[in-house]
Amino acid sequence: MTEAAVDFVPDLQAPAGKFVAGLAARLEAERDRWALWIPAGFATGVGGYFSLEHEPAAWLGAVVLGLAVAAGVLGRRRPGFLFACLALAVVAAGLAAAQFRTASVAAPILDKRIGPVAVSGRIVTVERRAAGWRLTLEAPEIGFLEPERTPARVRIVVRHESGGDFEPGRWVRLRAVLRPPPEPVAPGAYDFARRAYFQGLCGVGFA
Repeated sequence: MTEAAVDFVPDLQAPAGKFVAGLAARLEAERDRWALWIPAGFATGVGGYFSLEHEPAAWLGAVVLGLAVAAGVLGRRRPGFLFACLALAVVAAGLAAAQFRTASVAAPILDKRIGPVAVSGRIVTVERRAAGWRLTLEAPEIGFLEPERTPARVRIVVRHESGGDFEPGRWVRLRAVLRPPPEPVAPGAYDFARRAYFQGLCGVGFA
């Protein structure tokens, strides 16, 4: 490279250094307000988890959280770097919390339609419907399904016009057709299957 060419090379280091130094100074001045960003960062981690198309590795959130905290401790004398590590740690905490919650409510989900089949269980909730009742049964026994494949809860619409003796706490036995909770009818539509999963409701049907 000639001497003339060197004169035309832009000096990017000085502006970049000034920008980083200025950003670090502003972050340091706002240190007392860093805590206000915690809910936003946590929600970002939770929202990011539920926007994924595939379940990430179970250790992902916890490992990223640990690495971010460790890096923040090592670089705590540099405000800009410390803020970045704390921000990553809060987002990772949201991700880890969502993963933990998902794992804590995991239960067998029906993978296909079955029935008519004998179903028995304890009534948890009773809802009056136009053409009968909607019962949520806990710890059900379902026909030929093994216990390890049986949902923790099922919701069944009973097409029965009379008053019935349906009360929470009672045990019932009936024949029902069951299927998995329905998926969204269109991308971005209401996801009943997701809501049902976190309620432990892993099968729906009618009797």
